[in-house]
Amino acid sequence: MVNVSILTDNDTRHGLGNFIRSYALYKILKDKKSLSVKHFLYKNLKTVSKTDILIIDLPQKHYSIKKIKRYFTGKSQKKISLDHTQKWHVDLNISIFNKSSYAKKNIVSLKNIIIRENLKKRKKIKKGLFYICIGSRDLKNSKNKIFNSFTKFYKDIKISQNINIKKVKERVKQKKHEEFISQCNLAASNGGTTMLELLYHRKVIFVYPQNIQEKKFSIFLKKKGYKIFINKYQITSKFLKSIRNIKQKKGIDHRGLIRISKIITKF
Repeated sequence: MVNVSILTDNDTRHGLGNFIRSYALYKILKDKKSLSVKHFLYKNLKTVSKTDILIIDLPQKHYSIKKIKRYFTGKSQKKISLDHTQKWHVDLNISIFNKSSYAKKNIVSLKNIIIRENLKKRKKIKKGLFYICIGSRDLKNSKNKIFNSFTKFYKDIKISQNINIKKVKERVKQKKHEEFISQCNLAASNGGTTMLELLYHRKVIFVYPQNIQEKKFSIFLKKKGYKIFINKYQITSKFLKSIRNIKQKKGIDHRGLIRISKIITKF
């Protein structure tokens, strides 16, 4: 039996996207008979765990490798990181668009995007539904600005609510979020997990990045051909009319979770 530990983190400003995808990965790996899988939050580490493979999915800030080594022990332990942002070394980095110089090996592809199972259910699009979903936390207070920009043109505007880890696990509020993502015909988002979920449903998106990493990622996707408008607040009826028939021709591949689980199992 191979002992696998998945390490993530979450606080009042960062990390819910990391938690959501690492928890989705945990759920698919724990069903494999050859693996014993546990899921951990960095801020809640209390006991030492014997670990053969450590999967790391940490947000963009500094974490202590000394602390991690203290709680996750194993003589021939291998470290796999998702979108590695830390300045300490791992054996493998599985990333969406950035290589890491701190990884012995990098597997970089948009095919590594993790889409949750619940997002795969599609509902009929509601004409005139505009959805504002600035991730789990609106760090720049963008929602009101976006609402004021679009309220003249849309009578049906839905705004996402802040979500924490407990709500993710209990599926509270998530069902409405999933419905609105599927049903809207236009949306505004930050440049993280929610943006990718909208692209999976082939929505044209107005993107309002919450940090420099999200801005870089949004620009990267725009250059790849996705229909994205970045930090656009000046909206006119003429402009909306010009994009009314634009379609998001490129979708996001939904098999990223399966691919990553296979990479880890082989590793």
